Amino acid sequence: MEQYKINLNNWLTDPNIDETTKEELKQIKDENDLKERFHKNLEFGTAGLRGILGAGTNRMNIYNIRIASQGFASYLVKNFGLSSAAVSYDPRHFSYEFAVETALVFAANGIKTYIYKEMRPTPQLSYTVRELKCSGGVMITASHNPPEYNGYKVYGDDGSQVVSPADTEIINFVNGTKLEDVKLITKEEATEKGLFIEILEEIDEKFIQETLNLRRNPELNKDNVNIVYSPLHGAGLVSIKEVFKRAGFNNLFLVDKQTKPDGDFGNLTYPNPEDPDVFKEAIVFAKEKKADIIIATDPDADRVGVCVPDKEDEYIHLTGNQLGVLLCEYILSSMHEKGTLKPSHGVITSIVSSKLTSAIAKYYGINVAHVFTGFKHFGEQIRKWKKEGIEFIYGFEESFGYQIGSHVRDKDGIGPSLLLAEMVACHGNLWDYLEKTYEKYGFYTEETTPITIKGITGQEKIKSMMETLRTNPPKNLAGNTIIETIDYLPKSDVLYYALENEGFICIRPSGTEPKIKIYAGVKGETREEGKIKVNAIKNDFLKLIE
Repeated sequence: MEQYKINLNNWLTDPNIDETTKEELKQIKDENDLKERFHKNLEFGTAGLRGILGAGTNRMNIYNIRIASQGFASYLVKNFGLSSAAVSYDPRHFSYEFAVETALVFAANGIKTYIYKEMRPTPQLSYTVRELKCSGGVMITASHNPPEYNGYKVYGDDGSQVVSPADTEIINFVNGTKLEDVKLITKEEATEKGLFIEILEEIDEKFIQETLNLRRNPELNKDNVNIVYSPLHGAGLVSIKEVFKRAGFNNLFLVDKQTKPDGDFGNLTYPNPEDPDVFKEAIVFAKEKKADIIIATDPDADRVGVCVPDKEDEYIHLTGNQLGVLLCEYILSSMHEKGTLKPSHGVITSIVSSKLTSAIAKYYGINVAHVFTGFKHFGEQIRKWKKEGIEFIYGFEESFGYQIGSHVRDKDGIGPSLLLAEMVACHGNLWDYLEKTYEKYGFYTEETTPITIKGITGQEKIKSMMETLRTNPPKNLAGNTIIETIDYLPKSDVLYYALENEGFICIRPSGTEPKIKIYAGVKGETREEGKIKVNAIKNDFLKLIE
């Protein structure tokens, strides 16, 4: 019998699955649909779970949430005893329900659990774990994925996503858990025992104050700074409004059609500020308000994207690398001018992000580290640096993830949004400021190309593609000699090619989706030259892997 049929039959006969769900499955006549739902178990990876909502072993539902929570709870009890945890959630479908299920499984295991009464962003969950000295945390979110997805993101006791060996131990606990192993408790009983504790205002206030502390030039006049903001129907609105108000940015205009929390994300099929299309509504509004900057955060507000006017007052969507180097230059130059920048300070970036970060760090004489993609690696580097006496002040990766300071140990859309607005108050037009930054260091240009291969065979095709590159590596791309090939296996399934003249190209499969990303970067004498060179290298590589 095929595996999906075995898994389906197990669900239909399992007394732990409710009868309504069983009846729903019996009504499905599409064999391909059933196969997609049951051909495997939804994989619990190093960051947790992420998948399509629905009934099935390969879907996000309360049963997989319970199994994941029991596995994580077993890890916490083994390593921390009867400890505490924090749980938050975004506005996606079933996010609140999944958060409550998580908290109740934790409570049933004797873990005191703090759960937000209302949705709060991912960076605030990271902060909450640290502030309440919890042993772990869970954020229910699928970040910027389409509406049919949800996820379960795991955090360690320092507010960072877990890394080895903890991630492997948690995965083993989850994989070894069955539905009949899950401990359950009612909300009423958990509350009565002091194991289910709702939180909101008391942590809101502390998180907002920590965010305000990130400012580099709080004394600047903000009266002439016009800001248009969209939370993309997500969790960022409450925090952004209050932070900007207290910072003195009174000209904050909201994109009304995108402010209401909505698991369908209005008319946005892909609520991601990396995508210029999500700014269409905001740009129309920004022209009316003569906005100096448009800011958008994704549904869980751990990513931020920006559009700024050029010299013709047309709004340009900045890339993640452009935003990253702007924040880097602004933070370091401001600290340098105030005499607070020290040689013991450090910035972190990913191996696939702009090499301009290294040039900026070198100019100001501070430390720089390059880590794998994913902010769990940033947290790991911060811990390592702390032991060495190096203080982390800023980090970013090209996929619109930014972290300023250490009160949050993950991507943060709130603090960087505030700094971007302050940057406008300090330097005026950010497109001009970006040009000046390139003129100072060189015209570094980057391109990121995602390729999605859907269906059951998607992961297999990606695996085959990587194997082919490893057995038959390229020697030259668009006339540029590959001077070094770095294979990061077994730590990470990444291939990196260093080219002459500071160029590079890198290929990295996603750990959660049937997707790969191609990253390319060069240094040019002008912006135009950089674009031509990077596209030539990227296109040559794409032909190679077709």
